[in-house]
Amino acid sequence: MNAVVKLATTEAEREAIYRLRYAVYIEEMNGASRHSEADVTRRQLHDEWDAHSYHFYVTESRRPAACARLTLRRDGPFE
Repeated sequence: MNAVVKLATTEAEREAIYRLRYAVYIEEMNGASRHSEADVTRRQLHDEWDAHSYHFYVTESRRPAACARLTLRRDGPFE
């Protein structure tokens, strides 16, 4: 299988990425105590940096299997 990296451009894509993060960081890595920003009701992990970031993902069986976030200084409230 050839993996294709995609840029998330819709809210649905970003929400799928947030659910993947939740599954990995909260459930698999038992990170609830380290991630107070986790939304346990919606089972999503996102924070204030997400609004200023580019989100990339790879799918497997039409679901995100891996993701990465790129945050550039020019796009956010950074020093």
